[in-house]
Amino acid sequence: MMDSATEVYGDDMLNVIQAIRTHRRFLVVSHYNPDPDAYGSSSAVYHLLKAIGKSAVLLNESGAVDRHCWIPEVSETVSVIPEGQFDCAIVLDCGALDRVGDSLKGRIASCSTIVNIDHHVSNERFGTINCVDIKASSTSEVLYPILAEFDSGFDEKIATALLAGIYGDTGSFRYGCTTQRTFEIALELIRKGAVPYEVASNLFSQVSVAGTRLQAAALLEMVLHAG
Repeated sequence: MMDSATEVYGDDMLNVIQAIRTHRRFLVVSHYNPDPDAYGSSSAVYHLLKAIGKSAVLLNESGAVDRHCWIPEVSETVSVIPEGQFDCAIVLDCGALDRVGDSLKGRIASCSTIVNIDHHVSNERFGTINCVDIKASSTSEVLYPILAEFDSGFDEKIATALLAGIYGDTGSFRYGCTTQRTFEIALELIRKGAVPYEVASNLFSQVSVAGTRLQAAALLEMVLHAG
């Protein structure tokens, strides 16, 4: 049995959950030049907000990058904030607010509530609410117990998005940031419908012709030093 959200993160987690429950119009944003954890965590939050009846915009200054559009909801990503008032911005996988990009930073900063969810040791705690766990493998790992509190909205799309983020930031569980808790959360995501083979295949087995040629060129120019 996984620990509850409050057992893991205490008041930080409770404040995030309360912000999700009480606010109505959300901006959900991750860092520009997004990786699977940025997209996975932000798209999971966006999908949950829609599932529980909130209004939300999924943002990234880089827009929807084609190679990651297999992650649920990533194709919905926009690079420009639409007109209107937003009362809460949820910023994911950003050590500093600057990481959202110059074109988005001003509007994000103007929101009355900024929720900062991250795992980077360099995080500047720029939010009005900060939930930062530098021991976590990924922002997706930090996010899991928060979204698990909304059981009715947690489905296989959220599970797939979060597993993509964990796979990406752990290098398919090969990096030192991988812990027992990482595996426990991955198991819960599989139980909720994520398919490991599909996530791993999309992340690590889909290489473009241009990418293959670049790897070949790099290998041809490889030089051995000191044995």
